[in-house]
Amino acid sequence: MKNKSKKFKIGCGISLIVVVIIIIAIILILKSIIPYSPFQKDADIIRLQHLRYYGELLDKYYKKTGKYPFQGLKDIPIYIHIATKNQEKQITGKIPYAHEIYSFKKFIEEIEKTLSIKLERNYDPQKHGVYKPNYYIYGV
Repeated sequence: MKNKSKKFKIGCGISLIVVVIIIIAIILILKSIIPYSPFQKDADIIRLQHLRYYGELLDKYYKKTGKYPFQGLKDIPIYIHIATKNQEKQITGKIPYAHEIYSFKKFIEEIEKTLSIKLERNYDPQKHGVYKPNYYIYGV
């Protein structure tokens, strides 16, 4: 009887070791397939720089006009996708409520005209989203 119990404990121990090895292997494989690479960290820094840039532009626009671009034009939300043509193609699905989407070109023209400056076109640096498309959205 003791012999069976000892074999059972050894079998459980070996099974546990095998499970741990499999888990470690899966983690290593996933890290190599979907790495949070230095690119992602750099992309996050660039996104924050873009956020600051667009935020400062909107602040200047507001100080000059007393409102944000396209604010108050409609009784429904207005959205602008700040995206490359390729990023735009990846946008799927529909917003389940009434809204309008204006072009990024219209957004740029409005700010350039109002502030008398030439804007940089800053897009999300990730060309293809992993699970969702990557782009910025301005909304009022």
